[in-house]
Amino acid sequence: NIYIHYFKHIFINMSHDGCIEVAWKGQAFSYLLHHSGFHKTENYGTKRHEQHSSATSAVQQNLSDTQTKAGTGTWQGPAPKGFGVVKEETAQDLARSAALEPTFARLGNGQTIPFLGLGVAGVADQSVIDAALAAGIRHFDCTSATPAEESILGAGLAAFLAANGDRASLFLTVPVRSTTVVGGAAVPATVPTAEEVLSSVSASLLALHVDYLDLVLLPAAVDNCAAAAAVTWRALQDLVAAGKVRNLGVSNYSLVDLESLAQSASASPSASPSISPSLKPLVNQIELHPRLAQRKLVGVSLRKGILSVAHTPLGGVEGSKELLVVPAVQAIVESTGRTAAQVLLRWNVQRGVPVVFGVSGVSGISADQQKQWVKEAAEGVRGWKLDYVQKAALDAVDASATSAAKRDAEVAKTASKRFYTPQGLVFADAEEGGAVKPSTVL
Repeated sequence: NIYIHYFKHIFINMSHDGCIEVAWKGQAFSYLLHHSGFHKTENYGTKRHEQHSSATSAVQQNLSDTQTKAGTGTWQGPAPKGFGVVKEETAQDLARSAALEPTFARLGNGQTIPFLGLGVAGVADQSVIDAALAAGIRHFDCTSATPAEESILGAGLAAFLAANGDRASLFLTVPVRSTTVVGGAAVPATVPTAEEVLSSVSASLLALHVDYLDLVLLPAAVDNCAAAAAVTWRALQDLVAAGKVRNLGVSNYSLVDLESLAQSASASPSASPSISPSLKPLVNQIELHPRLAQRKLVGVSLRKGILSVAHTPLGGVEGSKELLVVPAVQAIVESTGRTAAQVLLRWNVQRGVPVVFGVSGVSGISADQQKQWVKEAAEGVRGWKLDYVQKAALDAVDASATSAAKRDAEVAKTASKRFYTPQGLVFADAEEGGAVKPSTVL
């Protein structure tokens, strides 16, 4: 009764008093485009015009649509540059930023992967693994390693864990090895079968003396049949369900193949009911360095929840120094006092891409020299950053990032280049997959 009386009182008063009319009743909104009294609103055009009050009257009378309408026209001048120049980064700014930088990247499922990893292919002996662990490296990659080199890593890890080392701090990556490889390289002629998946992972677990693997990569095959890859992927999902593998990924996949596999993984769930149908690849390990930035592949993959990890970050193998002597790299070496290898590793890390560097380029030398190189690389990506100008200079090395109309013979000297070119493996066009680039259509 109290509530009824209260609301009845409100309604009665409203019926007697009526609603108070708003002050703007019957008036037009002056900021609507169709209103005769439409006034100029602040936007890029008006702000830039006000800042450049010394412009000639001719320019003032020939204003862009953007200066007379609320952002509905087209800015006819150069792209807006903001209200000031880029702040020059001091050494203190860079050091402070580097100190706050994380040492790991986050995968699409929330787990983490260290930014720096050591490829164990070509390691001389266990002391190199011990030196890497002492330098703080916790990510070890066996993608290009032989079973014997994988066993060397296993011996080092066993000693680390026996000395109360934390298994959870380690991140171990292994490939699915196939019995059919091309030209002696770790590139399968066909997609590995489900049986090869099981035997390969079991062998790696045994060689590394661990109970689970952090990441298993399915390598791109010469005949990368989508249907076969889907069957193999279901076998990998079963290993995740069994607790033997934590994360799944691929290596050297193009954007087209990546999209096809992701769709197959989503549409073809594992036979195990505990596996989610959306268990898609979380990592694509590809060649990345300033001469091969692969911006579209990296960017589109990231938007799909797939993190790119760089292999061959220094360009070339077995003593090739082509990428190390690029003028932009050497200029940064002179200004920072860092080595060329440290600059190249830092470039990938600073763009949010984890890096796997190796000792294969220095194989054949002593274990002490390999240990020194590992220590140099580990120290070279921490505690400092490339400034804006240095990063932009390295970004410009890959001429494929520029418009085709702007290229000339000089620019073509630094066009995209692959150093990893295994026999039989054909890489798709960089523009295939993802959203269609308008310029390729027009």
